[in-house]
Amino acid sequence: MLNIIAKIVDDQLGYDDVMAIMKDIMEGRVDDIVIGAFLACLRIKGESIEILKAMYDSMLRYAITIKPSVDTIDTCGTGGDKIKTFNISTAAAFVAAVNANVAKHGNRSVTGYSGSADILEALGYNLLLEPDKVKESIEQLGFGFLFAPVFHPSMKHVAKARKALGIRTAFNILGPLANPCSINAQIVGVASQDLMPKIAKLMLAIDRDAMVFHASDGLDELSTTCINKILWIKDKKVDELMINPKSFGLSADISDISIKNKEEAVEYFLKALNGYDNAKSDIVALNAAAALIIANKVSSFSEGIEVAREAIRSGKAYDKLKALIRRYGDYSKLEELEDRWLS
Repeated sequence: MLNIIAKIVDDQLGYDDVMAIMKDIMEGRVDDIVIGAFLACLRIKGESIEILKAMYDSMLRYAITIKPSVDTIDTCGTGGDKIKTFNISTAAAFVAAVNANVAKHGNRSVTGYSGSADILEALGYNLLLEPDKVKESIEQLGFGFLFAPVFHPSMKHVAKARKALGIRTAFNILGPLANPCSINAQIVGVASQDLMPKIAKLMLAIDRDAMVFHASDGLDELSTTCINKILWIKDKKVDELMINPKSFGLSADISDISIKNKEEAVEYFLKALNGYDNAKSDIVALNAAAALIIANKVSSFSEGIEVAREAIRSGKAYDKLKALIRRYGDYSKLEELEDRWLS
């Protein structure tokens, strides 16, 4: 390990070195303090694309993977922003799933009130669904949820070290990208604009079309409150875009989309997906539009927003959620929440 740290300091750590230490880490043969030292040194020195690519490859090598028979996209972002909002990217995934196949990778929240796993569990979904059933869900319903602890069991060996460090590590970058389904493209919201170029380069390295974005209000989503910066990775090229939601007739205040607790996360999620609140539905539609663009289902944000709005207005987006819970969860939980928030 001293040799590895010396190589980090001297910028000599290579792909094979990382694959070797990741093998030991993923197989549970490295002490927590050593894992922490490794991750901290990488963070201080700055993780190169070569190092991140090796860690990414190792994570997938030890993951339980699925390969649906259809093209798939993901809406998983990095999280970590300072603004507590309802589950925008998860709602956008259901809206996009009306016209595309979504393999939603996710976990419980670390920085917010409710992560994608938290909201789906609250709605009645079985987070521990077997991988083959998730594959079935994607192929038959157009939506599947890949709960990270189920599909990345070896990541349990780094959990204590990451918690003890309490800082952003390479795994915060890699986690959202390491979807164990063979996805074709992804939208990735990031909380820090500084991370955008690194994530874009990593997308190029793993040969994945994507939109990486950050909102000037600090959101790790496309925001309807401000200008959004986008790095669009397509056909091995990166284009930079600036999106003003007002040009699409969208406008909101942060208070319209922020929450105070997990209960509000559930309430706002259901209302946004059913079109009960324009501000909340609009930000979901904007993010779903990005997902539809990278899925090659629409050619522009204006078209994507209209398609997304129709998916909400028609009830088809909510039908996706109901079909998922009815088949792979406890539908009575969703019915109770409907009586409370949608009646």
